[in-house]
Amino acid sequence: ERHAAQISEGETFALRLPTRGDDVRTATIVKVYPELRNGELIADATVPGGLDALVGERVDVLAPVGERRAILVPKDYVSTRYGVDFVRVQVGERFVDAPIALAAPLADTEGKYEVLTGLKPGDKIEKPE
Repeated sequence: ERHAAQISEGETFALRLPTRGDDVRTATIVKVYPELRNGELIADATVPGGLDALVGERVDVLAPVGERRAILVPKDYVSTRYGVDFVRVQVGERFVDAPIALAAPLADTEGKYEVLTGLKPGDKIEKPE
């Protein structure tokens, strides 16, 4: 509701489909209705290639409503062991597994994770073995 004024027709955004394994798709807003229902903005959107969603099926809309700096890493650079996420970070001459905290939702439309803690700008990382 608080971001309704920042959403407009023609804008592209990501849809996350929780009932389909958290699949992320790109969509474009084609119509924004001038009403709020239960604190929610009502809009129509199209998905390239279509979307076989059911009428009324809930999706998470990841709409850009502001900007901030973030550290993004490709998801195949992240490994998870015992519920903890790791990235291989260069320390001196070698790479070590460093624990990190990821933002939710996990992946964006380009398949990248946002790292909240555990990395700093300029860190060199490598794919896990």
